Amino acid sequence: MSSPWSWQQGPPSFLAFAGLPDELTARTWNRALWGGELAFAIGTLLNPGFSDMLLCCHIDGPSTAGLTMAHVRRATRALRWSHPGIAATIAFPPFTSIADFKPDQGKLVYQTATGEKDVTDWLDEVVFDKSSYLTAAEADLDRALDALKTDLGAITMPRTQWMFKVNYIGDADSNKHAVMIQTGHTIFDGIGTFEGLDLWLHELAQILTQEKEGCQWGEEAVRLAKAVPDRLPAPWSAEPTPLDHPVMKEIAASLQMPPVQFGLPVLHPDAAPTYTGTILKTFPAPLAENLRLTARAHGCGVFSVIVAANYLSLLSLRPPPTFSGELHARILPNASDLRAKYLAGGAGAKRDRSTWQVASALGGGVISARHLERFLKSDDLAKDVWALARELQEQVAAQAPYQASAAHWVPDAIAMMMASFFSAGPACVRLPSSDQFINQRTVR
Repeated sequence: MSSPWSWQQGPPSFLAFAGLPDELTARTWNRALWGGELAFAIGTLLNPGFSDMLLCCHIDGPSTAGLTMAHVRRATRALRWSHPGIAATIAFPPFTSIADFKPDQGKLVYQTATGEKDVTDWLDEVVFDKSSYLTAAEADLDRALDALKTDLGAITMPRTQWMFKVNYIGDADSNKHAVMIQTGHTIFDGIGTFEGLDLWLHELAQILTQEKEGCQWGEEAVRLAKAVPDRLPAPWSAEPTPLDHPVMKEIAASLQMPPVQFGLPVLHPDAAPTYTGTILKTFPAPLAENLRLTARAHGCGVFSVIVAANYLSLLSLRPPPTFSGELHARILPNASDLRAKYLAGGAGAKRDRSTWQVASALGGGVISARHLERFLKSDDLAKDVWALARELQEQVAAQAPYQASAAHWVPDAIAMMMASFFSAGPACVRLPSSDQFINQRTVR
């Protein structure tokens, strides 16, 4: 059976009431936002650009000598034909205050193209020639990419409704080329962003060697990516999540914990915008494998080690002068990639580009670092990191078996989190007016 997150032809009911023309209605598809998609869509609503990702690479090869912006646009056009979800947008029902905001009714919306004119107009909004950065960087491609990344990530950079954008840097004379994609976290999780870049490069390679066949625009909707509940080996069912579900109990307990009492200082949400920066450090190639092996030797994984090291470093750098109760920190939700073990096709499909879909594939859970005050007076940070990492790894391992049924309980977990979040009231949750993100023209 199909799930409540399957694609439906026609606009969401709150857009249909606006009286869309029949021709537009027939070309519109929508589906409900599943699990983490909903969480990130709300984040994007509150803070446009929230958790957007930037990923770049050099483009080099025998066939790149003649690479131009025209090829970049054609590759992006081809990717939309193969994976139309890259041109989906987010929509919520209109609202005037937090009291009538209905986050659970958020939708992904896609509108099929009527022809090449629609696609060309869309390309004008998502593909950008940033070759001037190479000139400014005196032909240093890495410097150009770093400068572009800084500008695209600036809080002052205008955001748009599109969740897949392509920024090209190139110079034909020197045969230097690079691309930076910007993805929206609602449909692109971290691994999905790497897949998105790989898929785009695959289309570019095809374009450079042969012309893409004509596209029968309007038919691409059959390839819209399915939500997780429709990608599981077993059919989705509407069985309710048991009240004593282990992961749900952990999430409920985490939501009852007091605010975190340590960390680096950040300005109040109402303060003037600030800027962030990055410090780039290149490590020897074997480091990742050595870290993995060392983590395994200590009974934990790379992820738990990194989280433990972050928390204890923050606690060491800026310990709270005073605190009440216990010192703790948490990751809620703690994302879990479902591709290799739980989606149809298993690990083999994860390695097969032809099976990839542009849609979030995350399960979830929560990990909590408890009673961190015990580390305040310690003088052995390395020993503390391994101790905390093992505790976090135990939580990850305990919740892992429940990822197989994530399609059933994750929506309830997200609903629990949203209820807790929005119960904070208008003073803590500031929403823009609905006309800022209800897509009246939806997608081209």
